[in-house]
Amino acid sequence: MRAWWQRFVTAVQSVMFRLRRRGTQGSAGRHAGSVSSQSFGQQSEQLAERYLQRRGYTIMHRNYRVTQGEIDLVAQDGDTVVFVEVKARRNSSFGSPVLAVDARKQQRLTKAARHYLHRFHLGNRSCRFDVVSITQDASHDPNIELIQNAFELGES
Repeated sequence: MRAWWQRFVTAVQSVMFRLRRRGTQGSAGRHAGSVSSQSFGQQSEQLAERYLQRRGYTIMHRNYRVTQGEIDLVAQDGDTVVFVEVKARRNSSFGSPVLAVDARKQQRLTKAARHYLHRFHLGNRSCRFDVVSITQDASHDPNIELIQNAFELGES
C-alpha cells in the first residue's frame, strides 16, 4: 500500500474518531422512507457501473464472491483488469466513503483478486484496484469520485 494513502486514511480516521467522541458528529440516522442499506448498496453499485461505462470501462463481472472476499465490479480498462470497490454513504457525516477501504479491506480484495486472476487465467495481465466513492448530498444528487490505482496488489 502506498505510504501517503495510509497516512491520509489514518489521519482522517483519527479526526472522525475524535469528532464522534465529542458528540459533534451530527445526525447520521436514516430518515423515514429511506431505502434499506442493501438496496442503497445495490443502487450505488449500479450507479458506479454506469459511471465507469461512460468512462470507457467494460464490465466483466459483478459481485464476484469467493471465500476470501467479494469484488463489487471487475472491469477492463484498455488491456488492464480493474478490480473496483464501490463505497457509498447517504451523507458525509462519517467522512468520505473511501475511508472504509482500510488495510484489512484491501487485503481481502487482494486475495479475491488473486483468486479471480488465477481462475480466469489472467495472471499475465496488468491489473489495478480502483475505488468509486459515492456520497448523496442534501438534494439527493450523488457525488461520484473515481480513485484509480487506489492501492497495489500486495503480497499475500
